[in-house]
Amino acid sequence: MSSLAARIARKVSVRRFYPKTRRTPRPGGVTCAIERRAKQAQNVKREPKIKKRLVFNEVREILNINKMVTAFHYNDGIISQDWEELRYAMKQKGIAMKIVPNKITQKSLEDTPYENMQPLFVSSTGIFYSQEPNTTSDMIKILKGFPKIEILGGKFEDRLLSKAGILDYALLPNIDVLHGQFSQLLTLTASRTSSMLNSNPRRLSSLLAQHLKDKS
Repeated sequence: MSSLAARIARKVSVRRFYPKTRRTPRPGGVTCAIERRAKQAQNVKREPKIKKRLVFNEVREILNINKMVTAFHYNDGIISQDWEELRYAMKQKGIAMKIVPNKITQKSLEDTPYENMQPLFVSSTGIFYSQEPNTTSDMIKILKGFPKIEILGGKFEDRLLSKAGILDYALLPNIDVLHGQFSQLLTLTASRTSSMLNSNPRRLSSLLAQHLKDKS
């Protein structure tokens, strides 16, 4: 047997008695992969809950902070350009706007003084809100140019108003106008009172003078 044949025979015999072993995967690696997938699934389930909680807190904060919160219904046919124009016009008057999910909004109204607003939030709804209730008249004027949006009702300070109540509230004069009118009324009343008080002594003096003249 040649030296080459002897080397080949030796390698074959070594492989026969010492077969190549395959590495088995560690159990820890399988466990880590399973745990990783489970965490990913939990995060997917948890993310919508976090978003719902954020919306819930935001709606409740809007109700607590703002004195005027009006629910409105919008037609699904309204285009994005109309939304932009409406949002800009409202912002110029200090009014914010938000489209809200009905179920979360109804949930956020539970156990609050505004729980009776829940029936307003069905179908396609949103809210206008402001910290100044005297912006109501501006809101009504702006909405006249947007017939696809209809107010439903809302809360003004600590009172709940229907659509008719909001329209009546919008007709009330501004608080500054009321102050001016009240001030004018007080001034006019004081002037009339002073005039009456001054006229009586003069009249009495005139009558006495005429009486003395008649006697003489």
